Parts: sequence; C-alpha cells; structure tokens
Amino acid sequence: MMKSIILRVAVVVALAVCSVGSSAKVFDVRHYPRKANELRNGDNFSVECRDRRTGVIDRESVDVDAATVTVEMPGSEPIVHHITQFSINGGPVQDRFGQLGLELHVVVAEWGQIGAIGVGLILSGDRWVSHHEDDTWWTCAD
Repeated sequence: MMKSIILRVAVVVALAVCSVGSSAKVFDVRHYPRKANELRNGDNFSVECRDRRTGVIDRESVDVDAATVTVEMPGSEPIVHHITQFSINGGPVQDRFGQLGLELHVVVAEWGQIGAIGVGLILSGDRWVSHHEDDTWWTCAD
C-alpha cells in the first residue's frame, strides 16, 4: 500500500518536472552540440493559446529547422512568422538508459517587437505565454 502511494507520487512529480522537457532534445555525452544556443538544438512543439480578453483559442507551432512559428487562428489562413530572436536553455539529465546527457529546449521564440517588448512565445515558469502584434497576451497549454 505505502509503496503504491510512493510510486504514484514519484510518477506525478516526474511528469510535472518533465512537462517542459516534452519538447526538448537530449544529447548524450558523446554528441553534445558545439554551440548549445542554436535554435536547431531545441525541438519542434505546438501549443494552444487562449486570448486573455476574448477567449479565442489559436494554435502556435514552432519549427526549429525552418526557424518559424505558425499561428493558426479560427476562420483565418495560417500565418507563418520567421523567428528573429530566440533562447535555448537546459541542463544535465539522465537519458533513458541512465547515461549522462544534456537536455536543451526552446524558452523564447520571438518574431517581432512592440516597443521594448518582444512578440512571440515565452516560457514563463512551467507555462507558455504568447504576445501578439496587437499587444494582446495569450495563455498557452501543451
């Protein structure tokens, strides 16, 4: 009984900790990238975001190989933005075989700017937020 509870807690904690890493790349010790802060070292991902004012939901997809973010709004054609600013973050992890690895993931993907504030996706804690060209803020979910 106690083992079962401990196991469940461990699984929940592992899922919570790994939720951001679900869109991360893991490199083993022999294959660390020479320059870690390159966009291609992150991984592609998509999130659904809701406008905090109107409740409209869009889908925003980051393609690290093409260096683009595609925004799909209901009733509109997808808009492809070229990433102009980005940031990669990460740290040491164990790979699935228990070997030391390096996990890297995108934490910022911007395609524009309004004044001094970037327009794009920003990882804020464990949740993505999106800032659009019309100065609206969107809360996102994986």
